[in-house]
Amino acid sequence: MASSPRPLVQATRASVDVELTVHTGEIPQDWYGSVFINSSCGTVNSTLPFAPGAQEYDSSVMNGDGYMWRFDLAQSRVQCTGRLLKPPCYYADSAAGKSWWGFKNMGISRMSFILGFRDEVSTAITPFKMPTKDATTPNRFLACYDAGRPWEFDPVSLRIIAPAGSNTDWTPAIPTVPNPKDHTKQAYLFPFQLVQSTAHPSYDPYTGEIFLVNYTKSLATMLHGEDLLSDILKLTEEGIALLDGLAEKILQELYAALPKDQLAANLEANITLVRSWLESRLETAVSDEERIVVRWFQSVVAQHDALIAHRQAKAAGIPLRESGMGDEVILKRWNGKHGAESVMDSWQVVDTEGNNLRIFQCMHQTSLSEHYLILSDSTFKFSLDLMMNFNSPFGSAAVKEFCRIVLSVPQEPYLDVYIVPRPPLRSPDDHSAPIHGKLVCYPLNQPIPLEAVHYSADYDDSNDTITLHLAHNSAACLAEWVRTFDTLAYNARERVQTNVIGLPSAGEMDIGRIGKCVITVDKHAQTATQKTFTAIWDEGNLKDIPNIGIHTWGVGLYTYRNIVAADEAVKTIRHIYWSCYGFDPRLQTTFIEGLYYFYKNRIVDVQTVQAIAKEGIPFVLVRQNTATMKLDDYYQFAKNVILKSVQFVPRSKDALALPEITDAQMDGYIFTTVLVCTNGDYATDYECQIWIFQAWNLAAGPCCILTNPELDYAFTLHSAWVDDIQHLYDTPTDAGYSVEDDYNPIVENLLYDDIPLVGEVIEWRMKHFFRKNVYKPFNA
Repeated sequence: MASSPRPLVQATRASVDVELTVHTGEIPQDWYGSVFINSSCGTVNSTLPFAPGAQEYDSSVMNGDGYMWRFDLAQSRVQCTGRLLKPPCYYADSAAGKSWWGFKNMGISRMSFILGFRDEVSTAITPFKMPTKDATTPNRFLACYDAGRPWEFDPVSLRIIAPAGSNTDWTPAIPTVPNPKDHTKQAYLFPFQLVQSTAHPSYDPYTGEIFLVNYTKSLATMLHGEDLLSDILKLTEEGIALLDGLAEKILQELYAALPKDQLAANLEANITLVRSWLESRLETAVSDEERIVVRWFQSVVAQHDALIAHRQAKAAGIPLRESGMGDEVILKRWNGKHGAESVMDSWQVVDTEGNNLRIFQCMHQTSLSEHYLILSDSTFKFSLDLMMNFNSPFGSAAVKEFCRIVLSVPQEPYLDVYIVPRPPLRSPDDHSAPIHGKLVCYPLNQPIPLEAVHYSADYDDSNDTITLHLAHNSAACLAEWVRTFDTLAYNARERVQTNVIGLPSAGEMDIGRIGKCVITVDKHAQTATQKTFTAIWDEGNLKDIPNIGIHTWGVGLYTYRNIVAADEAVKTIRHIYWSCYGFDPRLQTTFIEGLYYFYKNRIVDVQTVQAIAKEGIPFVLVRQNTATMKLDDYYQFAKNVILKSVQFVPRSKDALALPEITDAQMDGYIFTTVLVCTNGDYATDYECQIWIFQAWNLAAGPCCILTNPELDYAFTLHSAWVDDIQHLYDTPTDAGYSVEDDYNPIVENLLYDDIPLVGEVIEWRMKHFFRKNVYKPFNA
């Protein structure tokens, strides 16, 4: 149950089974189905809010276990069910706890130097069905995350069941090496591999195809590879405990030679001095612990060098074979089955000159039309070399700040898009060996001129014309978050409030925009051309911000009818509902201001942004007409209301027609999660509520507000609606999945042989650990 008074950043990890109560208004009588919403809820060691002193303190709230909310909609009641999502790595995290080989938050990833990476499945949801013409086929669901395999969960019990494909179907971000025991096999650095994928796989309800991506980069500079891991494994627990203090001591020595302010003011001019200083300091190290810490700082600098080199190579258009960056994008198609019947087709995606694609940021979003897949280098810094850049295995805030100085870069101010002709359709009954091959993509002739995290494509691509609808998070970096050492943009002498630490630094440095891009494809010439691009924005009434009205400050999550649906793809998207989050002065930091001060695509001058950021701008919910590219309807929230997720829910098929509903794509409701401050603007007492809007009349305000003390979330993300749910699996075995068969090939081929004696002990303990603490509880 939520505490009272409740802080802004808090989330339950307990199971929830409650009926929501009506706070105001009436529950719609003509809706149906279930809404699913994914969220993050802290870690096994520290719930939200992360407690001061905990290793996770100062981490992003998005770095936490997935928690799935389900809302079952009936005429007179809404039943709410919530469960923690528990893939195998969850059980390893829980068993390892705070031990020396336990998992630690590192930026927006969670990692153990021994066990590997968490797949937190905390971001999005993809509903799908088996590829069959049977109308009774039940809805199925994948919980998705940018840094891991999607996992299917049972929609009734909300229990994690099985992944999309086995471990051997995916290429890990950290490459394998020849096994010293058996050179015919590969050895792994970690049992839980990091897979760089997408939070938004693409599903075609007409063909039953599920498309995913798997991309890699060269990580030779990351962690100094196995050598650094070997050093850490050689330490005693007491030695590992010394690392935190040594890291801060060595950093203080560095700052004595090169002050922090001097380093931050001109990083590129001073990074060479830092590199030289660390080389000298390594020569004077007198213990294994000191050498490990210095080498870790060197790995941070090397990571900076690789980051800059990668960006420069991409900007210069240097092909992969010349840049040597090790980039690869693999398109995958999964047949939706598990175990022996699972088939994962794979195609290496290359450009028209045969070069592999280079993804600098991440592939958070994918989309599809009838004949094409749309891939992109999404404007969300979530790839491995970026997602680990803001934190460290050390608890010191000073060390974390050093990492951010050295490794933070602004996101690209544009969007690279790649059009991939959809591969030949496989028969749904074909269980033969998977297809492997290459696919030629058509890079867009020029990048879309504004950055974007999310976009959707019309399914209709008649005449080889693709239409994309885009959310342009202009100069707003959702991969950054508020830290203890941050100061406020409107007063650099004032530290941020502790109650917002961990929230995304979503204080954008320019007006957000909503875009539409029409692309023409010539398959014979293998080209994709940007035919038209239109972006709209609205600053609102800046002279009366409490009544600012319709605006696009902070374009965020959005929804439309059948946005992700297992039964129907939207041929032409006509109406989109956008959340625009405005400004929260508590989240506008001097760091974000500096990172995007010289933003390339600026419309509103920095001085105006600074002035309005201090006052704050409230959320609005906006309906866009995509044909006219106008904002036709909106609702402005009060300043004490924070809008989170938005999901379209259709009215039932037999509902009476309403004359005010002029388009079927407005025939429904907008289901939203909100946080309401009950103790004045920007205070600390917040209540979780569900607000329901008539999709055809946002301006009327919420027609129903629902509450319950056990409704307790901090940061809900993507959502989905389906018409019906059925219980599918009691256990993973019911789905044909064997967790032992999935992980044993890795656990039995871990790279410990170069560590005499210690390696043998770790190898034995690892096998025992998995049998007792992973396989047994996951199967229970």
